[in-house]
Amino acid sequence: MVRLVEAKPISSDDLARAGFDWFDQEYQCAGEMVELTEPEVDAYLDAAEELYGMFVDTAEEIMSNNLLPEFGFPLEMNAQIWESWEEDRYWHVYGRFDLAGGMDGVPIKLIEFNADTATLVLETAVVQWLQAKLNGFDEAAQASDLFEALRDQFDKLAALNPQLERRLLTTCFDSSEDYWTCRLIEKAANDAGFDCDFEDVDAVTFAPDGVFTTDPEEVCWPYLYKLIPWESIAFEEPELLDLLGQSMKSGSTMVINPPYTLLFQHKRFLAKLYEKYPDHPYLLKTSLAPLPAPCARKPVLGREGKNVELLLGTGAIAGADGGYGAQQSIWQELAQFAVDGKGNKYQAGVFFAGRPAGLGFRRDPRIHSDRSQFIGHIIR
Repeated sequence: MVRLVEAKPISSDDLARAGFDWFDQEYQCAGEMVELTEPEVDAYLDAAEELYGMFVDTAEEIMSNNLLPEFGFPLEMNAQIWESWEEDRYWHVYGRFDLAGGMDGVPIKLIEFNADTATLVLETAVVQWLQAKLNGFDEAAQASDLFEALRDQFDKLAALNPQLERRLLTTCFDSSEDYWTCRLIEKAANDAGFDCDFEDVDAVTFAPDGVFTTDPEEVCWPYLYKLIPWESIAFEEPELLDLLGQSMKSGSTMVINPPYTLLFQHKRFLAKLYEKYPDHPYLLKTSLAPLPAPCARKPVLGREGKNVELLLGTGAIAGADGGYGAQQSIWQELAQFAVDGKGNKYQAGVFFAGRPAGLGFRRDPRIHSDRSQFIGHIIR
């Protein structure tokens, strides 16, 4: 059983006083926190460290054996993935591993890796820390050094690209959560010496020689953090894909995260990972062909639990429709989640930003999605 301690939820006023505005706080922040031991926390962080190395080795095998065409990306996307993988100046700033288990004796298993446009950044880096602090817990007794890791990652990225000025533009679609993810990324980059600004994507000019904003005057931005998935750009915005490719190839623009993170995020990669590391203790059996029930069927580029089906033998539980139902699928062995007394299943999110750097949880009685409740943790 998951161990919980009561903790008064923080309000938007609490966040504002700490230097942040927020939205829909009662939904995002639970009235309790998960209680973990140090060995449990270390196990989550160790899993993320080992899994990242396995992802890198599997990607190297895919690239060196010319298996990238199997993933079905447009040719221009393949070219950008290849170039970003081969050149050291492209640096993966951060991603989030979603893990089952890790509490109450349930073994840790990888669900997927949100390598390109991972959210829950503000909750993991700030919300749970502030909730612990305002409830009188030791706010240092958390695995929540994500902000510091992001700062170090931006410093590393700049060192790999000394020809570029430290100026970062962040952009996203019209989403409150995405907007504040962008703002937190800016704060981390500021601490690494970057000048930063945000602009809605519709107000950004993409050109072969760079990325520009024009309010109040034209400014070229050497670094771009786009909270827009690479797969959306690749399949829905081919002109934008081409322009980004030209500006990156010219050396005038560095996009965060790099194109090769789309390969990490494609769920077909999970089948390749299992093929390379069969029966690894962190991996669920994953296949491109149907598995016997119980198992999960997932669209290869689905997001936020949408169009996922849990095939239980006695029936199926379907996730919300997200328009991914026509995609190819992978089948994955069902994970065992740690649960609380109300039947909520707990999924750990462990951020990797050059190192394992932040831990938080989402809980849901059904399929974890963007509507699942975030819940922080403390270490006892």
